[in-house]
Amino acid sequence: GIYQNVNDAARKLDIWSQQYTVRHRMNGTTQERQQAHQDQELLTLAQNKVLKAWAKWLGMVGFPVSRKTMVPKMKLLCGR
Repeated sequence: GIYQNVNDAARKLDIWSQQYTVRHRMNGTTQERQQAHQDQELLTLAQNKVLKAWAKWLGMVGFPVSRKTMVPKMKLLCGR
């Protein structure tokens, strides 16, 4: 690889204060925040992706992307 070990990578990338986070992620003992807290999210990652695509479509066809246009779609996706 590019780096000899985690310490080498942290030093060269100037993220020394995050070396333990990097090490844990490389070892698979911790996850990114979004993945770690997925069970607390209202929408799944897939539902969130659909909502983002829908918002982009609204913008492309000239509809305003606002709370009024997004909330009904979000409720439909999450079942609330």
